[in-house]
Amino acid sequence: MKTRVIALCLTTLTSLGLGTAVAGAAPTPGEPLQPEEWVPVAKPAAVDQGPKPGTVCEAPGAMSEFVEVTGSRFDVEGVVSTANTTGDAPLPLTQTIKESKSKKWWTNITVNAKVGQELNRKYEWEYSREMVWSLGQKIGPYEVGAGETGRLSWGFLVDEFAGQSVRCGKSKTWEPTGKSYFGVAPRERHVEVTIQ
Repeated sequence: MKTRVIALCLTTLTSLGLGTAVAGAAPTPGEPLQPEEWVPVAKPAAVDQGPKPGTVCEAPGAMSEFVEVTGSRFDVEGVVSTANTTGDAPLPLTQTIKESKSKKWWTNITVNAKVGQELNRKYEWEYSREMVWSLGQKIGPYEVGAGETGRLSWGFLVDEFAGQSVRCGKSKTWEPTGKSYFGVAPRERHVEVTIQ
């Protein structure tokens, strides 16, 4: 049996990216579907290391933020499935959002705007303070051929991060200052479709 995996990322109006597909077994038709809590996904690649404590800096007294993505996941908010047993005609696999869902930026301490700026710069992504799936929004349709079963999962890609404020010391190396912190940043609204 062949499997088609379709991955789609739905981000803010100003940016659109492609996601990482995660192929899973199709559920038994008629079986109740529950969204998973979360599914691990690949972390975004950093363009450079950033001002990591212990590395060389140029201007003693300069302040910066060292931020690093420590993990990434697909927070699934809803799942729908359909099996095409109608013959030769394809069926549409769609989902209409029945309850608005949002994902917000979160940290364990109050952090300044430099943290978001460093995440955006280091990972070349425009992280948003909040992302929303709106009530009544439609996802799909995706074509499910005769004899196939389709599964659609929707939610948010989220990056977990840890950071530390740093100061360029007299020895021209980055030194930690203040408390370290951690948090979660929503990366994009995300849809994954598997057709078997």
